[in-house]
Amino acid sequence: MFLVLNGHKHPLGQLGPAHCIVEHPTSLPPQSGEIVLIIDGHESRLSVYLPSGISPTDSRVAYQSLANKNDKDRS
Repeated sequence: MFLVLNGHKHPLGQLGPAHCIVEHPTSLPPQSGEIVLIIDGHESRLSVYLPSGISPTDSRVAYQSLANKNDKDRS
């Protein structure tokens, strides 16, 4: 599983309902991206927004799912 930001893949060690753990923290500003999860060859993608970006000193990264927002925009 990994986080895609600006075309770059960032491996994830853990995934929670509102945060993930990046394996190699780096300095990135707040931005949108996608969490990609592959299980038994089946790929799932979740559009997310990182309100605080990523800090090089903290592997825990908060995210907000954009799936519900996109669903509301379609109705």
